[in-house]
Amino acid sequence: MGANGDELLEVVRRELEAILKGGRRITERDLLRLSAQTGVDYSTVVRVQHGLS
Repeated sequence: MGANGDELLEVVRRELEAILKGGRRITERDLLRLSAQTGVDYSTVVRVQHGLS
């Protein structure tokens, strides 16, 4: 991934952190939504989530 890819991963990470900070559980629907919104592969979004856990 280039610079744009790194920025997208950062967006995904921030969104997931915001969900956790809000006291909610991250659902599969959240992961799918982020993947669709950012264009980042679902498997990569899941890996980012696992990195936060």
